[in-house]
Amino acid sequence: RSPRRRASSATDDDDAVDEDPAPAAAPTAAEPKISFRRFDVGDVALFLPTGGAEAQKAYLAFHHGCPHRYLAPASIEAIRTVHQRYPDFILGRVVSAEAREARADENPYRLPLGTAFYVLAVESL
Repeated sequence: RSPRRRASSATDDDDAVDEDPAPAAAPTAAEPKISFRRFDVGDVALFLPTGGAEAQKAYLAFHHGCPHRYLAPASIEAIRTVHQRYPDFILGRVVSAEAREARADENPYRLPLGTAFYVLAVESL
């Protein structure tokens, strides 16, 4: 937008200009944004605990319209080791995503049989 001219008065200079405030800076590429509608390799995801027992702790990605994205057990263990406990949430950059289907012999999240789910490995941020 161009600067606006003020109405002149007896004490104002005819060339006085009101400058609009500078717009807020847009986030740079270095500032990660949390994904919640899709989870591709390189995306940043927020995972929250599902409330399971500590021996079978699971974290589910915060999402909108793309359910069943779980944090890989190896990522959970690596982050737990660093923090010396299970954190209240995990923020990480997705490094791999593996599609699976709930079967009678493989259903760690107790989903209905035949349900597609994804196991996401992350690097902690």
